[in-house]
Amino acid sequence: MKTIFTFSLFLMMSVLVNSQDCDFEINQKDKFSGKVVKLINPVTIAEKLKVSSDLKFVKITWAMKQNGDQLSALLEWRLSKGYVAMNGLAGTSLSVLLENNEVLELKMTAPLPSTIKRGSKYYSQSEFRITTDDFIKLSLYKISDIKVNAMINPFEIPVDPEAQPVVLEKTKCFTIITEEKKVKTLKEI
Repeated sequence: MKTIFTFSLFLMMSVLVNSQDCDFEINQKDKFSGKVVKLINPVTIAEKLKVSSDLKFVKITWAMKQNGDQLSALLEWRLSKGYVAMNGLAGTSLSVLLENNEVLELKMTAPLPSTIKRGSKYYSQSEFRITTDDFIKLSLYKISDIKVNAMINPFEIPVDPEAQPVVLEKTKCFTIITEEKKVKTLKEI
């Protein structure tokens, strides 16, 4: 009986520890599609970024989203000066430089960025598709830089070194659907 209680306590504590690392802003079933949607809380990857005298950012965040078997990256930004024109139909993409010097090209999923209200502030948000291969690489290597290939005012984001390990750990919170239609965590791959 004592062994069962100890094992149950261990199991419960390991679930609590894992759930604390994976702090989801959204983790629910979509009532329209029936797919499970998970959105990790955003990580601030840059603050007070001055790209040029005409383009200044207050804050840039990175998050990941899973909608059924589709993974995507969300880039959010708030400008203090300037304008960025992004168009998914025209091929806007992210070039993500990993610490091993490999570059991933993530394509924008929607024609235009969304506007998101967080508190009293408004942010622009774009979503970029992540393939299974990209996901595996993102969960193995830290992101060092991101280049936003926008139509007007493309810009580069040097990712804050303190944010790099946080982004890496949050990436590991997601699962992928393999070709055999089996759900696997990163540790199982």
